[in-house]
Amino acid sequence: MNILIRIRSLLHWQRVLRVCLYGFAICGLLVLGRGTYAFRDRIPGYQLSLSIAPDRAKNESRPLLVGFARIKITPNLDPKHPVWLAGFSQHRAATAVHDDLWAVAAVIDDSWTRLGIVSLDAIGFFQDDVVQVRRALPASLKLDYTIIHSTHNHSTPDLMGLWGPNYLHSGIDPSYRKQVIEACVSALSLAVSNMQPARVAIHEIPTLPEGLVSDTRKPIVFDCDIRVMHFMRATGGGTIGSIVGWGDHPETLWGRNTEITSDFCGYLRDALETGVTVQDGKVLEGVGGFTCT
Repeated sequence: MNILIRIRSLLHWQRVLRVCLYGFAICGLLVLGRGTYAFRDRIPGYQLSLSIAPDRAKNESRPLLVGFARIKITPNLDPKHPVWLAGFSQHRAATAVHDDLWAVAAVIDDSWTRLGIVSLDAIGFFQDDVVQVRRALPASLKLDYTIIHSTHNHSTPDLMGLWGPNYLHSGIDPSYRKQVIEACVSALSLAVSNMQPARVAIHEIPTLPEGLVSDTRKPIVFDCDIRVMHFMRATGGGTIGSIVGWGDHPETLWGRNTEITSDFCGYLRDALETGVTVQDGKVLEGVGGFTCT
């Protein structure tokens, strides 16, 4: 009797082990399939040929041209179609617009090479999206290379598919993604039309991190200095625009915020362009022009 019980128990655990092995195998195949799909070539056949000869500019100096422009990319809020905010956690739908989001473009041309740059108030922008922008750019813009970057703002619509209603659903709205791609093209086109002769000053501003920049993960490593390219009119003075680089995470309002905002990046742009009001109503004037952060 004891032998029969032991045999039955053994057979039972063999069946359990077999089911577990099958389950692990199926999960492994699903993970492998999902990984293969996620890391597939999203832009088959795409090639980029970039050839810049710096010696030409050294041997023959030509006028520097620069142009700036900005296009609004704030989404429309519709309760029937939630706008899922990126960063922090899933199921964080936007409830209001605190301030507008922008695609800010700068085009720099040394009369040998023409470079286009777009800064997005966004969490991120994938390479295949960048390629769509490049393919949509008219040849008449004569852009040799185009860079699209995001401020990595945590209070903007999900453009990476990680922050939808839950872990199993993307937060990307295809119509909003299309709006951002079209805005990049429009901003670059307008920046090209705004190009004018310029001179440039490059600044590196040492900045103390206290109260501004911190790192919660060891090792504590960050670059808290601010770097600025200030473009001015070639004659007569006056600011055309600025490009500002500063390594800080735009998540000022943190994870409970449900209002769309460009965060400090937008306020920095506005302050540099139009000025800022400080204590006692005193106004510090801006430098004018456009600012690309």
